[in-house]
Amino acid sequence: MCQELQSISSSLLCPLNSLSDDDDVKTLLNGSMLWKIKAGWRQQRLYRLESDGMTIWYQSRRKRARSKQIFSILHIESIREGRQSEGLRRNGQRFPESSCFSIAFMGRRKNLDLAAATENEARSWVQGLRKLIQRAEAMSQREKLVQYPFFTSCAMKLAA
Repeated sequence: MCQELQSISSSLLCPLNSLSDDDDVKTLLNGSMLWKIKAGWRQQRLYRLESDGMTIWYQSRRKRARSKQIFSILHIESIREGRQSEGLRRNGQRFPESSCFSIAFMGRRKNLDLAAATENEARSWVQGLRKLIQRAEAMSQREKLVQYPFFTSCAMKLAA
């Protein structure tokens, strides 16, 4: 087992090695104030990619959030640009369509409808998330288990 772990390249042990110079991924690492849009309300939150390259953290203004304030790239099913979700069509009219995007999750979790301050910031988030998803999909099951045992087991439960 130890030899197997040692044989995994350093780029796999540091997930951002191959993407660390990418401008879109840098935007995610720096974080952005994005508007979370739901029926009847919208709230600005700080969203940021954690240094593991697989976890998005967000800061809620609520002191007692009901759910964990993170989600894994492995749990994302798709990223939709513009007002393609029902929630953004109904509630996102206040924001330019080019600044809106939705994150659709696997399983029963609801879409996350977001709006950025600018079109460029929204584009960076959409492209950065897609690059991270592609990278995660390209990893073998063994690589995922070695690097992300918790998230991999959760993703497998969601897919079942």
